Amino acid sequence: MGERIDLDEIERRAYLSYHEDGLIDIVLGIGLFIASLWAYVEMIYLMGGMIVSLTPMYMGMKKKYTFPRIGEVTFSTNRTRRSQNSMTFLVIMNVIGVLGALVFWMPFSGDTRPQWMLLMIDNFPVVLGIAGGVIWAVVGYITDLTRFYRYSAATLVVIGSANFISTPFIAHMLLLSVIVLVSGYMQLRSFMNKYPLVQES
Repeated sequence: MGERIDLDEIERRAYLSYHEDGLIDIVLGIGLFIASLWAYVEMIYLMGGMIVSLTPMYMGMKKKYTFPRIGEVTFSTNRTRRSQNSMTFLVIMNVIGVLGALVFWMPFSGDTRPQWMLLMIDNFPVVLGIAGGVIWAVVGYITDLTRFYRYSAATLVVIGSANFISTPFIAHMLLLSVIVLVSGYMQLRSFMNKYPLVQES
């Protein structure tokens, strides 16, 4: 009797190959870079449409770099649902982040801020580092992209360290975005070398 074929494992490997191009990393790095600048100029409310505006960029890059090399893949309903869940999670976190920022930075009179809020504001780099690290880890778990765990650790260290280092906070945000961007670019280069374009005769 032949070996049993594990179709779920085959699909999982195909899914990982499909996302081996690093394009999602590049797009998220760009989004983080733009969000950092918006936060710096106090236009954080613009972050609400970030995911919607970056999705066409991601699909355009997929058509240029990925589909010509490994083809366009249609995954099972379960696998597609997991990708949709990660997108839904990011949208929810985006909305919560914007609303949370508005609540935390809205004007309060006198000593009306509760003590826990003052503590979180005084240590906001640590709070953001932990929150960002958790978001990366959850998305990595949902999507099976284990490299996101590295971004989780990088977020905790790079953003959280702003609480103890006197450099401007924007520098830590931009550094994290550059880390994600460079990592995604290196991933893309590796993908292009692994799956070179086949020239038709």
